[in-house]
Amino acid sequence: MILKNCKLVPELTEANAPVMADVIVKGSLIEAVVPCGSADADGHEVIDLDGATLLPGLIDAHVHLFNGKRSGGFTLGDRDMAPSQWAYDAYAFAKWFLDNGYTTIRDVGDESNYCGIATRNAIQEGVVVGPRVFCSGMTIVPLTAGFNTFEFMCAFYGNKEEMRSQARNQFYHGADFLKLYGTGSMLVEDSMPGRRIMLEDEISEAVAVARLRGSYCAVHCHGAEACDVMVDLGVRTIEHASFISDETCRKLDGRKDAGLVPTISCSLPEAQGITRESGAVYDRFENISAERDACIRNAGENYDILMGWGTDMDIMTMEKTPYIEWKARKDRLGFSNIDLLKQATINSAILMGVDDKIGSIAAGKFADLIVVNGDPVNDITAMYQKPVHVFKDGVMVR
Repeated sequence: MILKNCKLVPELTEANAPVMADVIVKGSLIEAVVPCGSADADGHEVIDLDGATLLPGLIDAHVHLFNGKRSGGFTLGDRDMAPSQWAYDAYAFAKWFLDNGYTTIRDVGDESNYCGIATRNAIQEGVVVGPRVFCSGMTIVPLTAGFNTFEFMCAFYGNKEEMRSQARNQFYHGADFLKLYGTGSMLVEDSMPGRRIMLEDEISEAVAVARLRGSYCAVHCHGAEACDVMVDLGVRTIEHASFISDETCRKLDGRKDAGLVPTISCSLPEAQGITRESGAVYDRFENISAERDACIRNAGENYDILMGWGTDMDIMTMEKTPYIEWKARKDRLGFSNIDLLKQATINSAILMGVDDKIGSIAAGKFADLIVVNGDPVNDITAMYQKPVHVFKDGVMVR
């Protein structure tokens, strides 16, 4: 297949790739990127993009596929669903991502039936069509008051030996990496989101188990001190990083083996369905978001920190506000259009350790591609709509 007359984004291609190009796809891979008109069309299916922008498939590096239920209230309370229902809902959510241009998603916290891993396996085996899915298994959480509400998604431990066991158990069930819960949660009553809840030896144990597998750890982490400890002990991706300090930013400055996956939109009042008429509740969400915005903006403006893309919302919220993360990062944080595009593609691929396969348009990488109307480099609102076409493994799926 040849995609002809494509407009490429230089920052999302290999060095010296033409801006206007023909992209040659062979099987599931990109075979070559050549100047417009130079590809031999004989025997190939040809799709003329007529100057439309071709981007690498998007990557959402902070997803919970168990949040795929479309009715019945907040999914975290639906603990009594049959395992088969978890799996069907998880697949529906994965398919939603693919339809919206996300050809890769990272599932950072499964439930006890491992519906995310089941979805990944079904896609890999060709049973169903969906995005690439990378799974953490269940979230590893210290025994902490209040978290019993979410026991269906928590692999609890009480000491470093139990941490080692839980870490190995997630890999046993098919995890690609580990997800730790390093601080309090905004969802747990009486929990302090900024306070660290893991001891250093427990964190080190998880990192050691992951590294032995050639893998890494991601961690739910809001507070400044906790972010700093996680970076010091070798955690690769700091999820949320809400109140990250300059000290930690300096440690991450210029590194390509660790970084942040902020989730900006999920805590915004509009994502939670909270209006100004809600009074104090609205003010609380807005105040927390404003403080978080200042910290993430500082990390982006003043340091060279690898920053990925995450949404962390359930399917009903995503369906109602599918482009809110783009808008939030642009309007609230002021990221450049190029930075936004990199965060949602190559940056996330690097953080996940798969940038040799996905994240940019280059020979030898998977032909995971999207076609968008408009020029997102000059006008990011081009990303505030569904792609015109989505390709996964060289096959048009939308």
